[in-house]
Amino acid sequence: MMAFSGFALAALVCLLDTGNDVHVWDVRSAVPPGLAVTNAEDTACDVTVKARCVRRDGTVLFDGVRKWRFEGGAGARLDFPRPDRNGIYEVTYAVSKDGKVVDEQAGHELRFAAMRPTGPFAEKHDLDPRHFLFGVCAHPLRHPVEVQRKAALAAALCGARHLRGSLSWGEHNPKPGVFDWRKSDAFMDIMDEYRLQWQTHFGYTPAWAIAADAEAKRTSSPTAKKRGMPFPDLKAYADYVRALATHYRGRFRIYEAWNEPDINWFADFPIADYVEMQKVCYRTVKAIDPTAIVETAGFANTHAEPWIDALLKEAPDSFDYLAWHGHCPFGQYLSGVGMVRSKLHEYGVKRPWIANETALSDPDEHVLAQNLPQKIVYSWANGACGYAWFRLFNNEKRKDGSESNFAMMSSDFNPKEPYLAYNMLTGLLTDARYVGEPGFAGDLW
Repeated sequence: MMAFSGFALAALVCLLDTGNDVHVWDVRSAVPPGLAVTNAEDTACDVTVKARCVRRDGTVLFDGVRKWRFEGGAGARLDFPRPDRNGIYEVTYAVSKDGKVVDEQAGHELRFAAMRPTGPFAEKHDLDPRHFLFGVCAHPLRHPVEVQRKAALAAALCGARHLRGSLSWGEHNPKPGVFDWRKSDAFMDIMDEYRLQWQTHFGYTPAWAIAADAEAKRTSSPTAKKRGMPFPDLKAYADYVRALATHYRGRFRIYEAWNEPDINWFADFPIADYVEMQKVCYRTVKAIDPTAIVETAGFANTHAEPWIDALLKEAPDSFDYLAWHGHCPFGQYLSGVGMVRSKLHEYGVKRPWIANETALSDPDEHVLAQNLPQKIVYSWANGACGYAWFRLFNNEKRKDGSESNFAMMSSDFNPKEPYLAYNMLTGLLTDARYVGEPGFAGDLW
């Protein structure tokens, strides 16, 4: 497959070519990375391309000029030297037609990752909790099909085995008894193509499914500018869970009851109601597919302690994995992991936990690249059966700083340093089994 990414003008097209649509160049490829230039007009012209390709550590891979005479519709390729080191390479260029600059790469990002991709794998992950589940978070169904396909490819290449993303309850179940799976069916086919497990949670409450007493149960202030998600009618919730689990029996293997109930925006209802929801979710899914995995709602941070207490005390048999997030620096993450483990021990619950949406927001991608392996390895060494980094690629509609600084890739799939860090880790540890700590002194795991 020959795939390109870059910018096209009416007269000339100059695109970065790495062999796929997500800016990953496989170091085993026989074809080097480069720029593909095409004369899109019918008339002949003289074309000059001035290009520069630099590794993020400052090493210059290419800095030069190429000139051609193109007939109408003709083109050529400017090959960069083969990178001799893995890393992120940034590309700039200027294209001139008959002596006049018509396309100058400026004001946008253009880069590629040179690496040996860990995936895609030949088969889906077996979901045995003894086999660590590497995952990523994304919301592909909020995007067009071409973006969904890129997301699946990018996840598979870097060694992810599952993708956690939400389905919209209201979109797939617009009114009682009516279900529309066309959109999710199409994406499930893409996930199957790349042998990825897909995990979803069952939020959020559509207007028609709000519980009759939801308003009285709200825990947010009545004067708050925005109120959180109201509690659903549990029969409507159970009907949706049952319909989804029935439709995707054997294909959807991981379900999550809700998302971050300890954050009021996501769950404007009491702890006791969440616990009842968890019970309904577990027994409903298991009645349809006993082999499926049911997670708790993913708890956001250490302030989830009262929620976890209530769940482990009142419904310890209502989940397979306890899900926890923890978007924070590594030092703070340690205390959160300690809290989760101590709660499971305190209540005698012998089930694994999973870090199913965990990352850090920082504009310095090098910081993210350090945080990612620290958290994954520490989680694994402390009883986690899996880890999903939030998020795979940026949401271009979100311009606020925090939401733009989590991702491993930009909104147009330009890879960042954490993407390579993730691929390095999966390449080394996909088939590994955790044995124990070797007794190093200091902060080593």
